[in-house]
Amino acid sequence: MAALNWGCNDAATRLLIHIADAPCHGTSYHSMADSHPSGAPYGQCAADLLQALSNLSIEYIFGRLNSSTDTMVAKFNDEIGGAYIKLCDMADVRKITKSVVTATRGTMARTAKTGIGGRRPIIFKAGAATAARPGAIADEE
Repeated sequence: MAALNWGCNDAATRLLIHIADAPCHGTSYHSMADSHPSGAPYGQCAADLLQALSNLSIEYIFGRLNSSTDTMVAKFNDEIGGAYIKLCDMADVRKITKSVVTATRGTMARTAKTGIGGRRPIIFKAGAATAARPGAIADEE
């Protein structure tokens, strides 16, 4: 993921939506049976990947389908040193599209507000088309 060209055309909005119904490999991320209990089979280190994503100002939203991923997300946040990953409940598959659209709108609105990526903030004027409500993730607001 971090090897992708996230800086393409100085894109200010960078969003990773990770939807999973099971945790990653490595028993430090769960208490389930695992064919790779020591971690990823190709030696990737979650902490290094998370740090690379954070360094690129990529917003990370995790689509939670069930509780089996809770320990993994908590450990990921511990490894990055804070609440980097935002949770979005996607257990009801009929609401996944709405959840993804809402998360994307929130990220774009925050980008417009703060001017992330070296660009000046976008100012919306009264009477002009406006962005969706900023900051909403799932049914948070």
